[in-house]
Amino acid sequence: MPLLSHASTYITRSRNPALVLNYLSGTVPALLGGSAVRPTVLLALGICPDDADLARDHSSALSDLVKYVHSWTAHADVVGCITAPPRVGGNASDALSCALAVFPSTAARAFRVDYDEDGRVRVGRWHAFGPQSTGPQETIEGIRSEELVNKNLITLSASLTLPNAITRGRSLLNLHTSATPFLTGLPHTLFFGKRIHERGCVGIALDADRPGEVDVKSDFAGMRRVDGELYTVTEADGNLITGLSGEKPTHHFLQAARKAGAAPAASLVEDQGFALGVVTDASEGTVTQMHSIISSDPSRGTLALEEGAYIPPGRHVAFFVREPSPSELGHDWLKRPARPTISFLNPSYVNPNAAYMDFSAMQKAEGDFSSTPHLEDSSATDITLPNTFLASSEEGFSMTEGGRCRIGDAVGSMSFGEAAAK
Repeated sequence: MPLLSHASTYITRSRNPALVLNYLSGTVPALLGGSAVRPTVLLALGICPDDADLARDHSSALSDLVKYVHSWTAHADVVGCITAPPRVGGNASDALSCALAVFPSTAARAFRVDYDEDGRVRVGRWHAFGPQSTGPQETIEGIRSEELVNKNLITLSASLTLPNAITRGRSLLNLHTSATPFLTGLPHTLFFGKRIHERGCVGIALDADRPGEVDVKSDFAGMRRVDGELYTVTEADGNLITGLSGEKPTHHFLQAARKAGAAPAASLVEDQGFALGVVTDASEGTVTQMHSIISSDPSRGTLALEEGAYIPPGRHVAFFVREPSPSELGHDWLKRPARPTISFLNPSYVNPNAAYMDFSAMQKAEGDFSSTPHLEDSSATDITLPNTFLASSEEGFSMTEGGRCRIGDAVGSMSFGEAAAK
């Protein structure tokens, strides 16, 4: 039995949640009704977090949608969230989305972690991926703490940081969900069974005893490596890089900035598009994580990465810069994948109003979504992406040992098995 039997994402240009309900009511019963074991369902409802008008105008449809999701708990364990939708047609508020994944195997376990975290990650502060002291109390529900150690974990977090419990898994893919005060009246909205939570994280733990069953990767569209230089992180303090190849990081950073054509300012900030990427295979140039550089301190020689980031000592890194023109999101992963895939996508920072997906290009490629309408056509209103669970958040995503990534257009993904999902 495959770990993941179904993955799909429904996106509609209509602002009526009733269309999402129609999609789910036409899809979910067949997935849950015939299962020999109690499956686990992962759900991400994509609704613009600032759309107070939608919450007011369609409150009844939203209520019906949540009630329908709660009804699944009679047949399945349910984990989910409300977060921002992938941007289609130029504005996030122009679309609603629903990402759905079904794990039919007893090898999948739903769980929740409740922990005290104010969500404010300060420069230099240790967080979940850094060296740990005695931290806040964590309460785990649905699984024992020791069982998380060797699992592949997919989680949805209401905080900018993560509980220590989930950082010990074999692999991790986490979405930091969008705030929802204007939609639900809660800071964040997480689903766990029939309950709705405003803090902590919920997730699915997957057995990792089948080699090759799960593949975790990341992609950073629009980021260009400045040069062929490779450095080693020799000292780090939270999201501060304090030593790079035994020297002050600003020395190497200013050299890289000049090579990239930036003005040699004393302090270079996030707006200039520089980032530090972790290179795991020097010969192939494989980059597994990347974080924006938000400031440099020439007097101390330190570099500050985006909040929630952490690159531990010993990692090999290189400098990257964002291309001046917005990237075209022709990601290979966005074409119909051969393997069912869970993907978390960051908004674009180069052009915040850009549409995420060029469906016309996808439809021209063999095996893409050629039977679906073109969303940029005025007559098209919705599309279904088979084999793909696609969710988004302006708060970014986290992966194993990587801290939070908010690089624009970046995507973290987890793929399953060899056969395509049905």
